[in-house]
Amino acid sequence: MFAGIGVLGLLVSAVLLFVVQYVLPAALTNAGRTGTVGGAFDFGTLGPVLTSKEYIVAVVSVFLVAVAGGIAFSVVAIVTLGLGYLAAPFFYFWLYLAGSYVFGTAFGAATRQRERSSGTAATPMD
Repeated sequence: MFAGIGVLGLLVSAVLLFVVQYVLPAALTNAGRTGTVGGAFDFGTLGPVLTSKEYIVAVVSVFLVAVAGGIAFSVVAIVTLGLGYLAAPFFYFWLYLAGSYVFGTAFGAATRQRERSSGTAATPMD
């Protein structure tokens, strides 16, 4: 009986992890764009971005690049008998930077598309 509760908890945790991983980049980007913490919770802006084709493609692209990069890095680390791990901070910094660029570009494209269709401008930072 208790094993079933553990499996259920694991499944619920996995679903929540995917939801947070999907929403968090857009929320942080909007907070940075508006200059306020409240921007991360502006669901009026986040809703259309999260459902846009550009953002969905960005999420899938970043996931695939991260998996491919992780596999390539592991191969390099194995071939170099562990010396490749010295490059890990630099490699993962670059990977995170590239992923942030992809998310930011998708966020910008989705908000520009929304602004064109509704005629509203983005909230500038003060």
